[in-house]
Amino acid sequence: MYMPTTPRHQRGFTLIELMITVVIIGILAGIALPGYQNSVRKSHRSAAQAEMLDIANRQQQFLLANRSYTATLSSLGYSIPDDVAARYTCTVAVTSSGLPTFTISCVPTSLQSATGVGTLTLDSTGAKALRISYDASNYMDGTITSDNSSTGALVANITSVSGSGTYASWKVELGLPKPYAVDGPITAYQGAVGGVTGNKVFLYAGMRRGGRALYAFDVTSATSPSLKWKRGCPNLLDDSNCTNDSTNGDWRDIGQTWSPATPVKAGGYASSGTPIPLLLMGGGYDRCEDTDNGSSGANNSCASTKGNRIYVIDSNTGVLLKTFTTVRGVAGAITPVTDNNGLLTYAYAADTGGNLYRISGASAADPIGSTAPSNWNITRIAALGCDDGGSSCTRNRKFLFGPDVVAIPGGGYAALIGSGDREKPLGSGTYGASNNVQNHFFRVDDQPSNNAWLSQENSTCGGALLCRDSLTPIPANSNPTSSDLANRKGWYLPLASTEN
Repeated sequence: MYMPTTPRHQRGFTLIELMITVVIIGILAGIALPGYQNSVRKSHRSAAQAEMLDIANRQQQFLLANRSYTATLSSLGYSIPDDVAARYTCTVAVTSSGLPTFTISCVPTSLQSATGVGTLTLDSTGAKALRISYDASNYMDGTITSDNSSTGALVANITSVSGSGTYASWKVELGLPKPYAVDGPITAYQGAVGGVTGNKVFLYAGMRRGGRALYAFDVTSATSPSLKWKRGCPNLLDDSNCTNDSTNGDWRDIGQTWSPATPVKAGGYASSGTPIPLLLMGGGYDRCEDTDNGSSGANNSCASTKGNRIYVIDSNTGVLLKTFTTVRGVAGAITPVTDNNGLLTYAYAADTGGNLYRISGASAADPIGSTAPSNWNITRIAALGCDDGGSSCTRNRKFLFGPDVVAIPGGGYAALIGSGDREKPLGSGTYGASNNVQNHFFRVDDQPSNNAWLSQENSTCGGALLCRDSLTPIPANSNPTSSDLANRKGWYLPLASTEN
């Protein structure tokens, strides 16, 4: 028997259920949407901060080449990406007098503006800051709370306040410049010091990229070391507050202290017959050597330079006894030549212009012997930076290490040294000028007692010194003959491209 079915009643939403759903959606939207918007703003802020770091790095490169910063971004070969420019307006302010500085500021546009979003700044010291405006109810105990900080967490103490009332402008330091430690070579002296009782142990440390100073430490007692003295300049970019007085000498021309302070003894500097140890140190490295203007450009911008000095220093007191001037910076060690008693007879040095020097006694030919440091002399014995023996080629060879020096049969010495540019070790795509330099390994013979040794090269090198044409080239696939070597004053071996 067929029984018709009664359709079930289809029940809809009640008004109460609908209202509850709307409230739940509203609550979720009120929580999720601001969080999403805040996440998007943080992402755009991070993108702006990355571009600021790029600008800062370009400014440092610009400073190396031009000795100043620039307020024009196009001069850096840079433009703000469109996505960042839509949300931040970035500008650069520079100072042109005194110590050069820059400050990069990125101000949020209307697309990025919100409570807790403020102006980003980055300056030439590496200090970062965020300047923001907050309702007075959103800060506590001198700190910014996590709800309104730029990172979603407690940031830092408020460092400055401007304005008054409900909203005020707060500057929060987000970072500090990186402190440099001693990064240069460390040398030591152990033994007797004329005029001082007992044996001593002294350490000497430079700063390389970290600064322009030489430190001396007394570590005779290992449990109580002490700073003996410090000489040089506290600032990398200016000469304010450099050591410069009648007692300790003028150190304003010192560069970054790359050259080790080499302890030596000389017969002309003693107390009661006991030698007082001396230090021989090059003036160091100048950042003008960092310039690289591409494959057809220059590998330096050293029209004027720091570090073009050789210092003779009292190792105990730090008093500057003699200063020699060189053409370019002396970044490598000064190489001493000593007699059988360990006393200095000559010393040799090299500079970043490809020049070699001999330090001697009362004259260019005389050994140092008992001559006081104030009467020592310096002679440029070779100019190897440019092929013609000059100093004006666009891309010169550089000596960043001191020479090795050995005595040779028949009298005199041979200086062994390779040219190169260790600060630019990457491929030609990065350092085109440096990698277009034909570097060599040199042996340069020197006969200090032969007064004609250098003057014989006048017609070859245009002056009384040796140049590349004074030396025998070593062929790539064969050995030089004995007569080839006998007729020249040393030799040079070409190095492969990028061997530096």
